[in-house]
Amino acid sequence: MKPESAADARASASPAHRILFVTAVLAAMVAAAGAGAQTDDTRPNWRVMWANDAIFGSDNQFSNGFGAAKHSALAESLDEAGGTPAFGRWLARFFLPSRDGLYFREGWTVGHNLQTPDNIKVREINLDDVPYVSMIGWTNSHIAFDNRRFTGFQTLVGWVGDITLGEQIQSTAHKISNANDPKGWDKQLDNEPLFNVYWMKKYKLFDSAFMDVTGNADIAAGNMFTFGQTALEFRFGDRPDGFAYQVNTIGHNLDYDARIHAPGKSYLYTSVILRGSGVLHALPRDGNLIRNDNEWTDDNRLNAEEWIGQAAFGLHYERANWGLHANLFISSSAVESPSGNNVADPNNNFAVLLFEWQF
Repeated sequence: MKPESAADARASASPAHRILFVTAVLAAMVAAAGAGAQTDDTRPNWRVMWANDAIFGSDNQFSNGFGAAKHSALAESLDEAGGTPAFGRWLARFFLPSRDGLYFREGWTVGHNLQTPDNIKVREINLDDVPYVSMIGWTNSHIAFDNRRFTGFQTLVGWVGDITLGEQIQSTAHKISNANDPKGWDKQLDNEPLFNVYWMKKYKLFDSAFMDVTGNADIAAGNMFTFGQTALEFRFGDRPDGFAYQVNTIGHNLDYDARIHAPGKSYLYTSVILRGSGVLHALPRDGNLIRNDNEWTDDNRLNAEEWIGQAAFGLHYERANWGLHANLFISSSAVESPSGNNVADPNNNFAVLLFEWQF
């Protein structure tokens, strides 16, 4: 069956989605306005995050994600970074420096992502577009840094498949927002455990009163993502020491908090991250790796781009014990259909909101 037009399919990203997104921003600001205590990096940092592509008028490829995280207070050694006897910490010792003068942090994140093809109004599988994907994951990260250098290591364990309730989550959200009912979840990727590791290095190339520039290199390996990346990261304005946080959805990158705040100080700044990625494997566009009996994985006709460029634009407002962050991610084409225009949004653009607090 031939898919409906791209314009009709994109009706699933209704104006209600955009209203919901703006409402979330306002709600976060209202909630934050009541927080006024003065604190600093001696307390854990808690985060909640929501990501969606509705602001771009699209609902294919990455569609929605949400998560929660905790990052420890600044510590002077890896052992002091958190009280969790984490498997990731044992591995991190092989990848993190231990010289004097560094700060250390441990982080935990739990989150859920889902992806859909462009036309969600049909039950038939579309082998010329990305598959339905629902995944849940848990990450454990450890970082060592100062105001000049950064090293990070992270493990991820998770699951992809129908037991992660992607169909129920999206159907409920679309019913509330009066968007199209997604009908193709019976064709989603099969149940499969996920395991990934991430390693990241940063070095600050330039630092002035108005801006700083950082070089970044990172790699990931596993059945969710296997890639190598380089990036230039710019921050403009009144910003804390340390490094920009690449606000993202779970599993797409290393999750960390590498900022050094002055006690009681507020910050307002913007960030621009320009990234190039070489991708060997990406579950959302290549399908199951362990399972070999999934129809979309076995028979799809999608061509995945090996090289992808991405730009992330962020606005960050940080008070003494809370912060609000908004990021827009814009990418080059990630997938290509050999039959022409069946992939209406090959660029996989989306926005992320993040609210954080210390107590």
